[in-house]
Amino acid sequence: MLKFATFTSDIELPFYTSLASHKINHDKLDDSARRMLGLYEIRPSDPPEVSCRLQVHGNALTNDALIWEAIGDGTIYSCPSLLSTFSVICFADLKKYKFTYLFAFPAIHSEPVWKLVSASTHVKAEYGAGQSEPASHVVHLSVGETSALVDSVQTWRSKVDPRQYGFFLAKKRRANLILDSSDILEENAVLQPTTPGTPDTVLGFTWEIGLLAEYEQGFFDGIAEEDRFISFADPSTYPEYPGWMLRNYLILIRQRWKLDKAQVLCFRDTQQRRDDARSLVVHVEVEGKTTTNRSQDTLLAGLSSMPKVTGWERNGTGKVMNRIADLGEYMDPQR
Repeated sequence: MLKFATFTSDIELPFYTSLASHKINHDKLDDSARRMLGLYEIRPSDPPEVSCRLQVHGNALTNDALIWEAIGDGTIYSCPSLLSTFSVICFADLKKYKFTYLFAFPAIHSEPVWKLVSASTHVKAEYGAGQSEPASHVVHLSVGETSALVDSVQTWRSKVDPRQYGFFLAKKRRANLILDSSDILEENAVLQPTTPGTPDTVLGFTWEIGLLAEYEQGFFDGIAEEDRFISFADPSTYPEYPGWMLRNYLILIRQRWKLDKAQVLCFRDTQQRRDDARSLVVHVEVEGKTTTNRSQDTLLAGLSSMPKVTGWERNGTGKVMNRIADLGEYMDPQR
């Protein structure tokens, strides 16, 4: 069974000040929903249990898009960050400066569920080179692969909208791919030397990164299955569990791309700590894919109606309970 590292909320003090100001000066008695923005970061040094933190800053309030509809109509491509949507129910007692709130990190249920499967022998041999034997369903990139990947991701990010950063496609373009007619060397043609140490000469391939929208434009055409990666920025530091946002990502690849299996690249590395090689590759498959009494067409058809959604934030004992922030000491001018 594929398990996920759950989100936890992390609210900055200035957010409460901003919320109180908006309530008094703008919303007043209006209790309609207001859109918010949050962020999560890859922090390799964080303990696993707090690594998937959804940070809410002072400027989080903004002026709504739903995950299910965005996947269905394709608008998810213009703003993939919607896959990490969150909601907050909050009651603000502005006389006592007490804020009672409950976070939800909506995750759409997959039916049937996704499961972890063993990596192929080819993949194990490649990623396991020079390393201890990886878990059967989780493999790690080498330091060289990670360094090249970080460079490629950073270069790609410099050219795209920040809302694209969290979810992307990756592929390995191998040096021994068959050349097309325009690449065939003519007689007496001079071979240009390759700079020593470049990724394609050391690793035998180069990484190429693409937008989610490029999947439907043939991004993986001509690329071997083991060199295709459904990728996302993963804040989780658990050895095997990917971050919560992968749940909605898997809904997207099944609903729009009709995939029943995938190599998922959990990108966990940063420019500063690229030598740590923390990124994971997990292999997932729709449960029941190989069952003879289940129609393959049914598995690939996806879901026609809105499925169940889960995601209320739980406390340390696993219960769904609201939280209270008493900020009278910081915000009450009479104290």
